[in-house]
Amino acid sequence: MSDHTEQPIAQDLPDDGYDPVMTPRGAMVALLVLMFVSTLVDVGAGLSRRGEPVLWSLLTGLLSSFLGFYWFRLDRELRGWPRSRWLSVAIVTVTPLAVPYYLARSRPKGRKLRGVAGFVGYVVLMLVASMAGAILAQLLS
Repeated sequence: MSDHTEQPIAQDLPDDGYDPVMTPRGAMVALLVLMFVSTLVDVGAGLSRRGEPVLWSLLTGLLSSFLGFYWFRLDRELRGWPRSRWLSVAIVTVTPLAVPYYLARSRPKGRKLRGVAGFVGYVVLMLVASMAGAILAQLLS
């Protein structure tokens, strides 16, 4: 496996006609919105004692897995990181372990810790989005 110390960033890449539906940052924002809405519905359903619909749980689970993998795919392609079947599976199944591993391996020397720290900060943002959804659900009930 190569060292990947000099990875290009998005603005350094040539315009080859590749136009993803969403940027990596857009996928991260969509995941934050999903956390907010999901918790809002979950807490709202619990407060009304109707319970959370099974289809809603399935939908939010699939969406969160998709958005996490989509971010990984876009980031990997923008950085020219080689495809790995096992890392792709790990991103979907054991995200809290696989994403820091990917970030530490894919970032250039001197930016590895920054990438992992950014992930930790993003997890905190997800918790804040979830708490905001819970608080809003309680205020609306």
